[in-house]
Formats: sequence, structure tokens, C-alpha cells
Amino acid sequence: MRLNPDCVRDVLLELEKLEYNFHSTPDVLCYALPKYSYEDIQYTCLKLYEGDYIKANVERIPNFTLPVVFEIFDITFQGHEFLNTIRGKDVWDKLTYLGKSVGSLSLEVIKNVGSSIAISLISSQIHK
Repeated sequence: MRLNPDCVRDVLLELEKLEYNFHSTPDVLCYALPKYSYEDIQYTCLKLYEGDYIKANVERIPNFTLPVVFEIFDITFQGHEFLNTIRGKDVWDKLTYLGKSVGSLSLEVIKNVGSSIAISLISSQIHK
């Protein structure tokens, strides 16, 4: 399955809305983000968990190939740092344009290139 960078960003933005000491589930995320399938949300949450971007209850279920995310408790510090890098629409639009140009971007590349784009945008504002 392909990891959808737009879904990654949208899931993190949605999880960021959670109040302190509350949790979410893939079902709740599907309701909040109807443009993505349940499988996209579940896969995205699993990869965010594996990448240490979120804290979640993830379990292996008999007859399922991949573990299943049941609850998402929090965005990790690393997840917040990643989200802050890709939050801005200008940064995200440039990243997605570059991703289409080169074929795809990994989360690590998105983070690094996003930082470079953000620094460039900030620098251009300073020198006005």
C-alpha cells in the first residue's frame, strides 16, 4: 500500500485538535477526514506509529497481515516537529509539487525539504 503524504498531514492536523488527555480512533478520523478510506487512515496511523510520530494502541490481530491501530493517544514531540515543518500551506504546496516532479517523497525527505522551504520563505520575509 502507498503512504499518502496528504493523508499524513491531514491526520496529524486532525490529531493536533485533540484536547489534553483525550484520544481518537481511526473511525473518528475517517469521519473527520471523509476524503480518505478507512484503509488509508489505518495505514497512515500505523506508519505514523512506526515512525514515532504518534503514540497509539496497536495490536496484532489473527488473520490480519499488519497490526491494527485501535486508539491514538498523542502526537509525539517528533510528530509535532514534523507537523510544524509541513503545516504552512505555502510549504506544503511546494513539497507536493516537488513530490509530483520526482515521483514521491519519504517522510524523512518531506521533513528535510520542508525545513529548507520554510527557512527560505522566512529568509525572504526578513530581507523585504
